[in-house]
Amino acid sequence: MDEARSEMKKALRSDHLRGCPVILLANKQDVSGALTVTEMKDKFNMREMCVGRDWLVQPCSASTGFGCPAYAGKHICWDRNRKKTNKQKNKTIKL
Repeated sequence: MDEARSEMKKALRSDHLRGCPVILLANKQDVSGALTVTEMKDKFNMREMCVGRDWLVQPCSASTGFGCPAYAGKHICWDRNRKKTNKQKNKTIKL
């Protein structure tokens, strides 16, 4: 978890990702003992790490499909930033 948080923090510092929305997938929600959405928000320090951008911690289970349709390109954060993303599609992003 520490490595994931560190890599996310590094990625969000990139000028190329400035203002882009963040969806953190809280997978394994079908498994007993999985971290809750609130625990994920706290572990990843989302309120501080994502200042100035829209963000969401999405509970899901890849094995059952629970929560998956919500991030399949239909989320309001993505729709709002689709034009910006499409313009940057062919650019290489260095982190």
